[in-house]
Amino acid sequence: MTGNIEQNDEKRLEWLTFSLGSEDYALDISAVAEIIKPREITEIPRVPDFVLGIISLRGVIVPIFDLKRRLQLGAGEQTPTSRIIVCQKDEATAGFLVDGINQVVRIAERNVEPPPSLLPDIDVDLVNGVGRHQGSFLILLNLDGIFNAGVTIRQ
Repeated sequence: MTGNIEQNDEKRLEWLTFSLGSEDYALDISAVAEIIKPREITEIPRVPDFVLGIISLRGVIVPIFDLKRRLQLGAGEQTPTSRIIVCQKDEATAGFLVDGINQVVRIAERNVEPPPSLLPDIDVDLVNGVGRHQGSFLILLNLDGIFNAGVTIRQ
């Protein structure tokens, strides 16, 4: 009985899972403000190629990132399953175009490992770690690193 209590008391983190191509990724659910369908995006000049442009969301200007490009996975394409995940970090707000939303999962802290340091393609500033969930791996993204795009949107 003691083992069950310890397991139930174990801290679990909640993640919003989504797909980019054939891989599953996740963002900390506490940073997700909302999920919207893609809409017309206004392009802005002289920004990194992964910044698609801006939208107005209830009067707030929100930059939209192509998350595939941000993670150097190629260019994203809008399909009927595509969604924009709107996230907030401190005073910053941004939307991330993804291929599709999967589900919200709870992962025990003991099932989260740091990103493998031997994999040169993983930018440790963009990845928090790797989570194990139901026999598969989720790449847990670091919102601070993704937000740190060198892009400043002034209102």
